[in-house]
Amino acid sequence: MNSYQKKHSFTIEDSSQLKEKLNHYFNIYNFKKEENSNKIVFYKKGSWFDGWKLNPLNWASKIEISLKENNIISIDYSVEGNGHITPLAFTSLFEGFILNLEQFVNKKSDFKTSNQLEIILAKKKILKYFSLVLLGIIVGAFVGRVISNFFNHHFFGYFTILICGNLSLRLLNNTLEKKHNRFV
Repeated sequence: MNSYQKKHSFTIEDSSQLKEKLNHYFNIYNFKKEENSNKIVFYKKGSWFDGWKLNPLNWASKIEISLKENNIISIDYSVEGNGHITPLAFTSLFEGFILNLEQFVNKKSDFKTSNQLEIILAKKKILKYFSLVLLGIIVGAFVGRVISNFFNHHFFGYFTILICGNLSLRLLNNTLEKKHNRFV
């Protein structure tokens, strides 16, 4: 499964309260921060429970922000995903998140509503994708029952369920990655 990787840069109009604005923006979404002389890194660490997190902004991610010459901010954004669904399926959320950051830093615009709408759409997508995987598992259960009755052993039925669940997840991720690569 591929991770989401994106570079973005923009010019800031007023750098007087840049760090405060960045801290405010990322604190709302519970990002941790590391800072050195020329770079600020906001991140979220992965955990065993990432597979159950419906908000892609809570997945393992790293956002490196550095201030370049002429008031240009450079952003390197990477998201590892939740271990099941490729983060490439949520490109619109991640890109909107960074564009809203740019609007907030430059124009002090309200970003919460826009980000919340993108998060809601992403959660709906995740539930839809997990429903498709569940459908693959259900099909595997029916096929597995037929196979286990044919061989008169339950092992083949359980194995078929696992195979169908895994195949549906791989097919879904492969389709989502191809769809993403087609638009890049």
